[in-house]
Amino acid sequence: MDIRDSYNEFFTKAFKDTADSLGIVYTPVEVADAQLHMVQRTLQTEFHQSLGTRGVHILDGFAGTGTYISRLIEDATLISDQDLPYKYEHDLHSNEIVPLAATIMSVNIEQSYHKRMGGDYQPFPGALLTDTFQMDEDADTLDDTVFTENTERVKQQKALQIKVIIGNPPYRAGDS
Repeated sequence: MDIRDSYNEFFTKAFKDTADSLGIVYTPVEVADAQLHMVQRTLQTEFHQSLGTRGVHILDGFAGTGTYISRLIEDATLISDQDLPYKYEHDLHSNEIVPLAATIMSVNIEQSYHKRMGGDYQPFPGALLTDTFQMDEDADTLDDTVFTENTERVKQQKALQIKVIIGNPPYRAGDS
């Protein structure tokens, strides 16, 4: 059992009401891998770009434990070794609203990068503790009053032209 599975098991039992209200469901890595490769094929055939192309900003707006960005980083067929340092520093973005999940997300993404690239520890600059649904609303004060430590990064992300959104949005069975 890896850290993602441990967290999912712990969170859904310890914080059942929160998990139910936020619609927390974690995507198996096999599904994330398949979706990432479908996005890659679409970018190549329809837009003549790839997930590794500079300036193709990629956002997982509801990252949970960071499975999508971690798997993207780990797969050299999606982003080459030459392109990965730039993508990691500039073009990859991962948002999460639950503080514990956001911490695990950052650790997982940073470990995936270090495992692949080696060298010194590189913190992931694209990690945000934020509510992706609310960050673009006019009356949004959550990022200015609650998540003040990353307010500047939220503003930077909002100014970007995000080209690819990956991941699964939060949902609950029976919602209409």
